[in-house]
Amino acid sequence: MAKVFYVHQKREDYDYLYFFKNNKKMEAAKVELDKPYKGQDQEDYDQNKEWGVESINGGSFSYSKGLAILMGDAGDGNWYDIGDEFRDMTEEEFRAQAEKHVEVFDAGDEQGPGALLYYKGAIKDGTVIYMDSRSGIVHDKGTQPTILVEDGEYHIGESVNTTFKYVPTFESFIGSQKLNEEATRGQIVGEVEKLFDSGLGIKKVYDQMKKSGVLKGLEHDFNGFLIRIKKDGDMGATSINILELGSGEKKAKETHQKEHGFPLDASNDTVILRDYSGKFGIYRGQWESTKKKAKTYKVSDFLPLSASGDNGLGGPEAEAKWEPVLKAFGVADLGDLVWLGAYFPEIVEEEGKGVKSFSLDGFGDEDPHGDADISIYKWKGMLLASHGDDYRYSGTLCKAKDAVKLAKLLEGDEGIDIGE
Repeated sequence: MAKVFYVHQKREDYDYLYFFKNNKKMEAAKVELDKPYKGQDQEDYDQNKEWGVESINGGSFSYSKGLAILMGDAGDGNWYDIGDEFRDMTEEEFRAQAEKHVEVFDAGDEQGPGALLYYKGAIKDGTVIYMDSRSGIVHDKGTQPTILVEDGEYHIGESVNTTFKYVPTFESFIGSQKLNEEATRGQIVGEVEKLFDSGLGIKKVYDQMKKSGVLKGLEHDFNGFLIRIKKDGDMGATSINILELGSGEKKAKETHQKEHGFPLDASNDTVILRDYSGKFGIYRGQWESTKKKAKTYKVSDFLPLSASGDNGLGGPEAEAKWEPVLKAFGVADLGDLVWLGAYFPEIVEEEGKGVKSFSLDGFGDEDPHGDADISIYKWKGMLLASHGDDYRYSGTLCKAKDAVKLAKLLEGDEGIDIGE
């Protein structure tokens, strides 16, 4: 009699089934997995759990013949959610059930998508099945299914003792996705696991992956410590990162930061597969940094105060109106001030020191601003002015010579609309 303990992790966009050899490991996994994914706040996660969108469930199942897992329309008129239906069946009994499933789909009478998986014999501790809308159903680790039938078609593995062959897309729960000439994520993960389990180090693993053709059609690189493969995945990932654990992990992180300018994330939230024996880890990541490259500014990017309005701002009346502001800034000409952005940055109001305020009277129809209120602040050794006028035009003024430096300091402040 065999007994397997399992955890079903249900997320908004993907599912995991984990298998363990004892209750202690199962309970520990439930605690570890019961948390928001990276980028999700606790309130959202708690609400999703309350609504049943996300959940963590565990249990155990004993079997003497073989373990059958039924999902969706299994051909018997019932509907089974992921991780809810386990049966003790011989291979003959399973095939009889599978034939009913195939007949229903051949006749076009299915209630919806469905799949049946069969394990003959004991299931290795740490076996993981992953399902998402991009990768389909992927055997990430451990014992491979002996038989898989999905949507009326067989996908039959070899024996439970042979190296796993990738299980094609699980259209039951994720929508169709045809395999192309590039390897799927499941194929890549299976190849990595096989090579590390054979005792190879990361350099030889990379060499063998190139020889096997699993990297064909994919961008990839290796710096001696980290294998990076450009491949879209779930949770916004655009790369697969493979490294040796232990001292190799530190080197991989250090070299990644140095070479690419952003950290390598090897947290629990990015794990695709982490070897329980501590040999290797495979993680979701970004092929390129998601941070926008800093924009290069020049003074000509910013409109001078003298260019305000349709016809510009100048002449004795304009100079007289703006004289106190120019004097406060320590400049002589209207062209020495520029519009830094469309709004005044809150950080300057919060951290800066108020210097002077002015109420300026308009000088007629030719004045593009009319009556205006100006408040000048000193921030990080530079002066900035908040501007508002009769025509509801708002903006930030600064010295032309300070514009580039201020723009770099404030480019993360979306409210200012730099250069607008």
